[in-house]
Amino acid sequence: MNAQPPPLPSTAGPRLARLGLWLQLAPLIDVVPVLRRLWGLFQETQTRMLETGAMPDVALLSSLVRAAFSGSYVGTGLSLLGAVFILVAYVKHRHRPAWARMFLLAMAGLGLLSLMMLRG
Repeated sequence: MNAQPPPLPSTAGPRLARLGLWLQLAPLIDVVPVLRRLWGLFQETQTRMLETGAMPDVALLSSLVRAAFSGSYVGTGLSLLGAVFILVAYVKHRHRPAWARMFLLAMAGLGLLSLMMLRG
């Protein structure tokens, strides 16, 4: 009789979950540069206010703050991609460590809170 060996367990699930977990750190990479840009913006605004005595243009400040946070959007996108990787590992590959369930619940909760904040 030719007995077939049992199939090897898939390593894609644990690999995807680990990669997704590491991608959760992507927003932290850009924290220091964003803070440095915002501090420079604050100092520049303060200097202008002291020199001219007038309040700065709100539209200009808004565009500068938006530019300072532009790198954060990339980190947030990578973090979202990591969450999708963890979800795929959990659902498709049935890789279900204890931390994955808590992570997915926390992400769902944060997503609902974000939606409620957007709706105002």
